[in-house]
Amino acid sequence: MTTTYEHLCQRLQEDHSDIACAHFFRQDPQGTYYFYITKQDRDQQKLNRAYSPLEWAKMETNDTVIKQVFYQAWGKLFKRELFDNIEFPRESLGEDNLTTWKLYLSAHKISYLLADEYCWSIRENSLTQADDKSYTSYNNIQAMSDRIQLYATIGLSPAFLAQDWPNWIKRISTGNPQRGELYNYQRASYLERILQKYQH
Repeated sequence: MTTTYEHLCQRLQEDHSDIACAHFFRQDPQGTYYFYITKQDRDQQKLNRAYSPLEWAKMETNDTVIKQVFYQAWGKLFKRELFDNIEFPRESLGEDNLTTWKLYLSAHKISYLLADEYCWSIRENSLTQADDKSYTSYNNIQAMSDRIQLYATIGLSPAFLAQDWPNWIKRISTGNPQRGELYNYQRASYLERILQKYQH
């Protein structure tokens, strides 16, 4: 039986891509399954192709099933060379969100595979199920700032990021700083005060 990663490897070779992304189905903590794609759907079939990095970046806000696979590192194959100057943060939660966009922009081509062979099994105590999503992920402030600046510079609209950025700041400034995170906590608190002062 051919596995998801064998299919992804095949797409890398066929499309001469640096990244291949596959869809998934999901199982919640109660054991219920959720399916998101319909291979017979013509609109979804059109998505099953290779993209330039700029085309792919725009899919993050496009109202298609691709939005569901954008952030996660799992369900994908990346060429090793992309990690020459990029690495996942070792001590930060939400590390996928901090890193995958950098890999996309560094790629020459990105392939999307319209397949739901991979099961995302969500545990009851997982990060995605947590009630308190502050999880003091202070690296997100700088990562979001870097991304907004870079997107604007290369001609991508950072408007949707600019909406999320204040939410991250508020989330972080109201968290509990851990050891070594005091500077970032203070920075988030300052930014939150300034946003409150000038937002109407």
